[in-house]
Amino acid sequence: MKNTLTLFFFLLMIGCTGSETSEIAWGETADQSSVHVTPLTFRNGSYDNQIEKFEVIEFGQVAIIEFEAANRSETPVIIDRDFYYGRFAILMDDEITGREHLARMDLDLFPFDVFTGELQPDEKVETSLFIYTGPGEIMNLLYDGEKAEENDYAVNWSIPKP
Repeated sequence: MKNTLTLFFFLLMIGCTGSETSEIAWGETADQSSVHVTPLTFRNGSYDNQIEKFEVIEFGQVAIIEFEAANRSETPVIIDRDFYYGRFAILMDDEITGREHLARMDLDLFPFDVFTGELQPDEKVETSLFIYTGPGEIMNLLYDGEKAEENDYAVNWSIPKP
């Protein structure tokens, strides 16, 4: 019975993050679409570990992920607020509910100091994600080259542990 429950839970979690998600190592490039993404650094700010300009309250945290975006198509790609929200998320284990869920960049908090505009063919930029969440473990960065439908992401990277 215990093995059956474990298998059920595992399959349920796979379903929550998309069935076609491939895991690649931190620092490797996701090249499944016209915008190739390479995560560079991860910082986690909390009440006890504040990051200047990104302070959080007692029961909050911020994930700051710097990454490189490279346009590998033959046409310009628009990088805007919806790009950050629709193509990226973090998977986290919520400390309060005990459940895994996805968190995305909050569009109401824009403008952040991130690249927005046209990314020309063969152009690369370094930019960042700023995702505010409640307490819990941040486990994976998720990305989909096309705008992700709900929880369907093509690629995930395990967040490096300090």
